[in-house]
Amino acid sequence: MAAAPVADTQQQKKRAPKPRRRPGSGNIYKRADGRCWEGRLRVDGKLYRVYARTERAAEHEVASLRAKIAGGQVSAPGSEPVAQYLERWLTIAGPSLAPRTMAFYRQLVRDHIVPVIGRVRLDRLDPSDVQRMIAEASHRELSPATIQRIRATLRAALSMAMRWGLVVRNVANW
Repeated sequence: MAAAPVADTQQQKKRAPKPRRRPGSGNIYKRADGRCWEGRLRVDGKLYRVYARTERAAEHEVASLRAKIAGGQVSAPGSEPVAQYLERWLTIAGPSLAPRTMAFYRQLVRDHIVPVIGRVRLDRLDPSDVQRMIAEASHRELSPATIQRIRATLRAALSMAMRWGLVVRNVANW
């Protein structure tokens, strides 16, 4: 008497394949370490990643990220350092400023802003960096008026960066 065949458990567990996602909608997959789901979205050559506990949550995070990028709430990809941006800002703003004002802005940028926060990427600049710059200026015993002018110069430069879409908010504005 032959034994009855055992049902193949692998075949029973197979699910219908998911339909392909639309181009530009991102990729969602379970990480190799099995800890969570990862969603990836590539926009203008920049790869954005989000993580979630479930596949559905990862899909929601990718959709939310896509909406934020479309609405301009996510900073520009490949942001430049603050020092490089300030040099570009001075070059562009220069013709509309009086020569002495331009020289004063250049001095403030060169002596007080760039040494403290010049290496920070523009999209990663936050209020704590500005506060650190102000504390450094206070530590060097600069006058309150000079410290105010340093912050005003940075605030003006970051306002232009906002208009150009390089930053989401002006972190020197409080």
